[in-house]
Amino acid sequence: MLRQVSGTEDVAVVGWPIIEGNSVEGLVFFVGTHHKSNLELRKLCQESMPRIMWPGKLILGAIPKNRNGKTDYKQLRAELEAESHASCGAEQRVTGQR
Repeated sequence: MLRQVSGTEDVAVVGWPIIEGNSVEGLVFFVGTHHKSNLELRKLCQESMPRIMWPGKLILGAIPKNRNGKTDYKQLRAELEAESHASCGAEQRVTGQR
């Protein structure tokens, strides 16, 4: 369904963040080659997908590929993890300054 909404085959969906073992809290949509804005894609998702499938986060940009030319989900999760740690660090620094 994401391919139809985005108009491209270059998409990936990652469950994130991982909580309680293998459960996930939400979905992160990655859209590679795109001709729509983040806001436009989000609106199209809301119009054509059940609410439970709406992205918690929508990231536009190049999707990493592994040696075999397939989507590198491990790299996508690593990027989300790094972003999560960076934002937690920023919050801690701000809190520490008070």
